[in-house]
Amino acid sequence: MGLLNFIKPKKKKPTDIEQAFFNNIKDNELRFNKISKADFAKLPNNELLDAMLYWTLNKLSSENWEITKLPEPVQIAYSCYTVNNEVMNGGLNQVYFNDTKHYVHLCVKGYEVVKSPELSQLIQKSLEIVSGNKGRYEALDDGTIESFIESYNDDPLEVLTNEFITVSDKIDLSQKITHYIRENISAFGC
Repeated sequence: MGLLNFIKPKKKKPTDIEQAFFNNIKDNELRFNKISKADFAKLPNNELLDAMLYWTLNKLSSENWEITKLPEPVQIAYSCYTVNNEVMNGGLNQVYFNDTKHYVHLCVKGYEVVKSPELSQLIQKSLEIVSGNKGRYEALDDGTIESFIESYNDDPLEVLTNEFITVSDKIDLSQKITHYIRENISAFGC
């Protein structure tokens, strides 16, 4: 043992909860990445969102991450689900700093189609605000954590974020997207 080996960080062993979480991700990737159309259609409703997410991510990786190459129901389900998750995690501000900024516009139609017009209107307003503040967003979108954190100062999307979260919680968006997937099940799976 070297003299300064005590300084090296020790590898942290994942907790049981963390390990179960990582195992679940791995299991879902294996199970859903290449799921057939027939097997997708047989899934219970409580597994449709996970299946859609993992299958779509696999498809996107094979399509150079161009969501518009996928069938419209897939575009709608994926964009509505992931944008909602981003908002719930870090607000609309986060949507425009992550990859979701490239397809958030799909949610204007998407939220209408999944019968959530209030969310569609809020996304439309957010697109207008971002467009009107383009210089602000471009200046802060340099890939650093510092700029991302700074983007929350005087966030012009904060009020819309709060409205979005309130509406999303009230309408159970996950259930609406699940219903939409079930109605368009033939678009999902290999």
